[in-house]
Amino acid sequence: MAGSAMYELVRVGHGELVGEIIRLEGDFATIQVYEETCGDVLGTVHENLLIKHKVMLPPTSCGTVTFIAASGQYTVEDILLEVEFAGQKEKFAMLQIWPVRNPRPCAEKVLRDFPELTMEVDGVTTSIMKRTALVANTSNMPVAAREASIYTGITLAEYFRDMGLNVAMMADSTSRWAEALREISGRLGEMPADSGYPAYLAARLASFYERAGVSTKALSREARWDFAVNKNIVVGSHVTGGDVLGTVHENLLIKHKVMLPPTSCGTVTFIAASGQYTVEDILLEVEFAGQKEKFAMLQIWPVRNPRPCAEKLAANNPLLCGQRVLDALFPCVQGGTTAIPGAFGCGKTVISQSLSKYSNSDAIIYVGCGERGNEMSEVLRDFPELTMEVDGVTTSIMKRTALVANTSNMPVAAREASIYTGITLAEYFRDMGLNVAMMADSTSRWAEALREISGRLGEMPADSGYPAYLAARLASFYERAGKVKCLGNPEREGSVTIVGAVSPPGGDFADPVTSATLGIVQVFWGLDKKLAQRKHFPSINWLISYSKYMRALEDFYEKNHPEFISLRTKCKEILQEEEDLSEIVQLVGKASLAESDKITLEVAKLIKDDFLQQNGYTPYDRFCPFYKTVGMLKNMISFYDLARHAVESTAQSENKVTWAIIRDHMGDLLYQLSSMKFKDPAKDGEQKIKKDYEDLLEAMQTAFRNLED
Repeated sequence: MAGSAMYELVRVGHGELVGEIIRLEGDFATIQVYEETCGDVLGTVHENLLIKHKVMLPPTSCGTVTFIAASGQYTVEDILLEVEFAGQKEKFAMLQIWPVRNPRPCAEKVLRDFPELTMEVDGVTTSIMKRTALVANTSNMPVAAREASIYTGITLAEYFRDMGLNVAMMADSTSRWAEALREISGRLGEMPADSGYPAYLAARLASFYERAGVSTKALSREARWDFAVNKNIVVGSHVTGGDVLGTVHENLLIKHKVMLPPTSCGTVTFIAASGQYTVEDILLEVEFAGQKEKFAMLQIWPVRNPRPCAEKLAANNPLLCGQRVLDALFPCVQGGTTAIPGAFGCGKTVISQSLSKYSNSDAIIYVGCGERGNEMSEVLRDFPELTMEVDGVTTSIMKRTALVANTSNMPVAAREASIYTGITLAEYFRDMGLNVAMMADSTSRWAEALREISGRLGEMPADSGYPAYLAARLASFYERAGKVKCLGNPEREGSVTIVGAVSPPGGDFADPVTSATLGIVQVFWGLDKKLAQRKHFPSINWLISYSKYMRALEDFYEKNHPEFISLRTKCKEILQEEEDLSEIVQLVGKASLAESDKITLEVAKLIKDDFLQQNGYTPYDRFCPFYKTVGMLKNMISFYDLARHAVESTAQSENKVTWAIIRDHMGDLLYQLSSMKFKDPAKDGEQKIKKDYEDLLEAMQTAFRNLED
């Protein structure tokens, strides 16, 4: 079979049965034949000697009648007719022998439904059958031909599409086609997947619904944009990579800077005036070493190569995402790296989408890598409805968001490309001086793609079948995050923050992908299945999660909220003490605890239920500004300190203060502490919320003074 190619159409045997090559191994080819191959020898007449069908006139005979019997009584073997054709005579009786596996021919198959339906075109009534093509492959036809019938139909549809027609193709039914794939795969001895279907079932279905070779431009080549030239660049100016040539007003959220590619430099010999241009119109011509080079708005950059920068800077500004448990206890910085590992249903996607919706980033890159397509459609449906105010004008946050969609039903090999595409887009906006947040949901699917590609290449597998270079690939991705001083003039700083969702099988954090990721990232937001089952969202486990950016953010906290660092430390101590006390409570009960320990348990419950937990579907709690987070935490910790002080200061006196007394006398204050989360930042405003929290603090201090007296 030298010279043959995969999926080449071939003829098999003396009967020239139609087939298709589906595997090539050296000179050996495996061919999928679309007609029945059972029997003695290909090309011979198949006869069934057990059952003989009686018919009156043989369908395959013709000629001139030389004898015909008169009416009368005859046996089934008596000669009734003699016919001469091409010098050969043939005799016929009532009895006929017909091979049962061969269909009997007919003059024409009459289609009863479609020809009776009509439509009117230019005043003339005509049958709708004239616009219909049928590809028949019924249940009594060979199973192997089903796959070919589907592709025949879509190819016919594309043929008429190329004429400029709108074509509708109905495939009834693709499940029968999938059954044919399963049967062929089994005969080839391939490893079966779910329900015995081949592992490539999804890829074959995708190749049918999303035809290969169809491409479209990511950017319109006809749309014209308003380009405002940088007045500091004139003919004769010296420019280097990263210099801003001008700006394009894309929308209220993004002022698009048109930059010289990072690897270019020279003397300006031409620069376009301000006006409307397409992305391919020449805006700049530069001469360097006797060579001239022209530049348009459009830039081409290999996604696997990081875009260069002038200098890497230390990140010192927090990434505020509006989730209290993250902003208060486990903060990330703009330019940091974060991992969100968790089992199915723990809320990884919701946290990623919350970051996209409410974080203090200038641009969002959301990469759906191998996840469900419904999640991408949810982003497309919800994001346009969310708004933010810029210079007194309300605009959709979708205008700062770019989506890279590579869902679970798309080719596995493209997942790696989608991750690199996303990070390259983020670096491009970073070079404009923007703070960019990139959400990768999920890197586990990317790692699975690496494993599959590595297996097909015959590489030596490592832990759980993943390639040995998995950790290096993950590191090369996360290392592209950071805060930088951008190339070119004017001077500007930008950052890329990477938040990677990880989906370990069964929530096992010992999974190779999770282990490798945790060795790279600086922030770990560990999701807890038990919290998710209790409907505690965000289901961040406050005992195992961590952030290594605490020290980097101390200057920010000291400048804006000096008391916050001590409040956060005290909050973590209370939660840890509560975990230690919970084992004692299970053994001896809560009543046997000291009064101070009872206070610790109750305040920890208050913190968990009313501070760490948030309802993402309510207008007042889906996003919590940092001032509200600090105010809530301050009041809760102050209540804890005041209660402990009241208990300890009266421990030796006759009028001891116990937790039961505090709860009875301050039920209203406890209710107000629980209700702090109901303050709506959009309606009440920052000043009113701050004043309400301060009034509550004063009320608590007064109440405890009166209680101690």
